[in-house]
Amino acid sequence: MDLLLTRARATALADAAFAATALHVAWRAAQSGSARPPPVIVSVVLLHVLMAGLLLRRRPECGAGGVLTWLPALPSLLLGGVVAGWPGPPMSEFAALLFCAGAAGAAASMLALGRSFAVLPGARELVARGPYGLVRHPMYLSELVMFVALVLPLPASQSAALISLVSAALMWRIRAEERVLAVLPEHARYVQRVRARLVPLVW
Repeated sequence: MDLLLTRARATALADAAFAATALHVAWRAAQSGSARPPPVIVSVVLLHVLMAGLLLRRRPECGAGGVLTWLPALPSLLLGGVVAGWPGPPMSEFAALLFCAGAAGAAASMLALGRSFAVLPGARELVARGPYGLVRHPMYLSELVMFVALVLPLPASQSAALISLVSAALMWRIRAEERVLAVLPEHARYVQRVRARLVPLVW
């Protein structure tokens, strides 16, 4: 009982820290005067405000894998923080549109998760509605789309290397999260019904 209480407190503190970080990122994006197109800045602000709100009213876990299951989340979290503060090269209209599409997908995924949304892995309610009826990890697909939009203006070799690195980090995180979610009795049926983890007919 003491261990579960300690873990719950640690998770609550982590959620509060991530919520504060999300609000800070939103504030910085709004105040930065970045060269990024206004729709991109607005998308970043709204997405992080939504993230903070969901984290502060998150549903308690019914199972967790401990600190070791959090490790695969760290690379993508760190990378996300770097990207959020990176002014980056000027974005084309296509890249800005792609970023906004990814942000819309991320927002739809967060809203579908509702109180089950969290940054760190944990077994909560298994969500199969909305975009989660199409792929098992639409949030990460949306993140990948946004990242691709950000690095598109870079030289092809650099953008390809960065996209490969981020894709590998997301795949590691997805596998770790699915091991945690496997404790939910309905997860096996969900995996049979929704085959694609990230991209339909690919993986």
